[in-house]
Amino acid sequence: MIGNIKNIINAFIIAVIFSCCSFKAKNNTVNIFINPQNCGWYFIELNEDSSATDLETINVRIDSVMQLKRITISKYEKFAFSVYDGSGTKISSRMKLQGYLSHHGGKTFLEFYNPTEHELTEMKKWNPTEPNYIEIVNKGRNQLNTLLERN
Repeated sequence: MIGNIKNIINAFIIAVIFSCCSFKAKNNTVNIFINPQNCGWYFIELNEDSSATDLETINVRIDSVMQLKRITISKYEKFAFSVYDGSGTKISSRMKLQGYLSHHGGKTFLEFYNPTEHELTEMKKWNPTEPNYIEIVNKGRNQLNTLLERN
């Protein structure tokens, strides 16, 4: 239990740091396109390569929550991440735990959660002490482990 709380607090700190850093980027963006009907965790592996040439925009299409995408960028701090539906409407504000970076097995992942309509209406506060929040975060860790085992 204490380990879970520490992990959640660490995740929150990383998310705050990431969101502060990512909005400093001026030209580099990663546009992520999803089907908003596919609720759950989404993962993008961020491969850092200092020799990579940063593109102004990187578009990533994720067809399902059980799909792991990979992109190579020079530094993830240089990029702002936005989520869109299939028609190009920005839906980032609907996402929960957005911009959440995790480090797992020496790799860095951008993670975000697309909640169900029920979760949006029932969970008034998305904070680390709420049991439903903890359950959602744990499901995300398990899902990432499953995706990594497949690849």
